[in-house]
Amino acid sequence: MNCLNSLFYTWFMDMIYDEFREGKINIDKTLKLLNKFEVSYDYVHVKKVFKVRKYIYIF
Repeated sequence: MNCLNSLFYTWFMDMIYDEFREGKINIDKTLKLLNKFEVSYDYVHVKKVFKVRKYIYIF
C-alpha cells in the first residue's frame, strides 16, 4: 500500500468501526465498500476489527 492508500484505509476502518459499534453497518457492507473503492485489504484484519468484544469493568 502506498502512503495515501494506507491513510485512507486507516481512516476508513476507524469510521466504519464506529458505524459498526452503533449498529449501522456490518462486515459484509464494509467489504463491499472496500471493493467498490478498490482498496486493498487483508480479510483477517478486517474480520479482527469487527470482532465484538465484551469487557468486564471492575470499579
